[in-house]
Amino acid sequence: TVPDAKVYHKVGLSERNAAVSPRRYQSSRANMAVIGLKYFPAHALPIVLAVWVVMFMNNVLKLRWQKAGWDVAALLETVKRVPSAWAHRAQWNTRSRPVTGVDFFEHPEFQSDRSQE
Repeated sequence: TVPDAKVYHKVGLSERNAAVSPRRYQSSRANMAVIGLKYFPAHALPIVLAVWVVMFMNNVLKLRWQKAGWDVAALLETVKRVPSAWAHRAQWNTRSRPVTGVDFFEHPEFQSDRSQE
């Protein structure tokens, strides 16, 4: 580590000819899916697809065709990353890990206190 190091990021530079906004949208959606694929237990994996379907349908129903197209691009990016996510699952054997992605949100700090309602 180098505590005094400075890192600069030039917004808009990427390998592809895409505006920053669509790339960030697509990367964000793909990253959420990959996190689910890597860390959620097998019984929760349908949630990964359900989140994409809900976002896509929301954009279609609101006639946001451009964002619906970005959702499709995010799905394609996710599909390309599935092999590495599966390899990660196999390497770390998520069944033997003490805290999975779903368990994280079951910690007390994420629970609402219904007794005060």
